[in-house]
Amino acid sequence: MGHAKEALAGTRKKLYTKRRQLKGKQARLVKAEQARDHYNTVHDIKRNAKNAPWTPERNVLKANLNQLRAEVRSKAATIATLEEQIPTLQKALKKVEKSYQKKKQASLQAGRLAARFKALLQSRPADFATGKAQLDTILARSKNVLAPKLRKFLKTHPELFATKVPDLDALCPPAAATTNIIEGIFGLLRPLLRKARHFGATPAAAALFEIVRLRHNLTPPYTGPNNGTTPLERVGVHSRYADYLDALFPPNGIKSECGRSVKVFEQKIIQRIPGSHTGISTGIAPAG
Repeated sequence: MGHAKEALAGTRKKLYTKRRQLKGKQARLVKAEQARDHYNTVHDIKRNAKNAPWTPERNVLKANLNQLRAEVRSKAATIATLEEQIPTLQKALKKVEKSYQKKKQASLQAGRLAARFKALLQSRPADFATGKAQLDTILARSKNVLAPKLRKFLKTHPELFATKVPDLDALCPPAAATTNIIEGIFGLLRPLLRKARHFGATPAAAALFEIVRLRHNLTPPYTGPNNGTTPLERVGVHSRYADYLDALFPPNGIKSECGRSVKVFEQKIIQRIPGSHTGISTGIAPAG
């Protein structure tokens, strides 16, 4: 459709330009005729006189008139040709627009059928049978080229719908995909990721993630069936620390799990954070 519009617009623009040129040529022709008439009046030459002398000035006027008349005739012929092309181009544009609208509607119908098919695949097992029957009815009535392909796909790929049985809806409810554990991890990582963007791929960012990992493993969730135990305890690892702060900054006289003293442990933490030259206070109280 774009080419037809461009062709019509180009022809109209060309026609407009030629008409302006013709108007200018006609104005020049009128002035040339006035100059000839003035010359004839001054030299007492009657109109269409055959015996009047052809002076150089009169010959120039005649040549100029003949040239302008030829140019006017040429422009007029070009304009007539362009004017004849306009209706043809308009008909072609209407035909292209009609074809475009037809293809557009077919594309929209195909999109709606594909959306219904996708919704059927994502439907709950309890709603699958009804949705499939409705889709089969729509596909049987539709004249879209996608309809027979979808009908064939539904018929030849029954394995896609093996899980769409009502009994599985009770065994695997839609809310089972979202658990407190996953939401807790996401809630912990989202603000951390926003802060870690400022560090980039640096040792400081790596140390920050290590601290978060330690906090997750040593902190029991606030809700859910496992709210009384930490992830480490659930896999059989029983830490002697009250929380992750105790593991990061053990109180005086207590050694870390790896057997290093408090000072060595603090020094390792400081070395992992660039720009830190001061010691970390061990007087931070563990979280209650």
